[in-house]
Amino acid sequence: MWIMTIGNTLKTESMDAAQLHRALEAALGAITRLGKAKVGDKTMIDALDPFVRAFGEATSSGASIVEAWKTALPAAEQGMQSTANMISKKGRSSRLGERSRGHLDPGAVSITYVLRAVGAALEEGCPR
Repeated sequence: MWIMTIGNTLKTESMDAAQLHRALEAALGAITRLGKAKVGDKTMIDALDPFVRAFGEATSSGASIVEAWKTALPAAEQGMQSTANMISKKGRSSRLGERSRGHLDPGAVSITYVLRAVGAALEEGCPR
């Protein structure tokens, strides 16, 4: 859903950082609605939401796509790390309750890996 929404929102041959930010916001909104999750529920939203906000802030400051992505990655990392202290409220791990505390959320970890990989690809192939 996240990738599909980004693609459907962009639908253009070329884009700038502001357009990508709008697509990232739309994608975040789509998966938030679909999963009925919010920051603090111990889901991928805990990594994505701060990433999208940080990307938007960097974009507002005139950063390119590559620069904004690089600037936003630490926010995703921090969001991912924050899930270790949470009790899972949504998704498959929600049935674990208190036992989920002390472990990173798998969705937050997975999406952070995706964000890192996209960042590496952007660094290699995008003009600055």
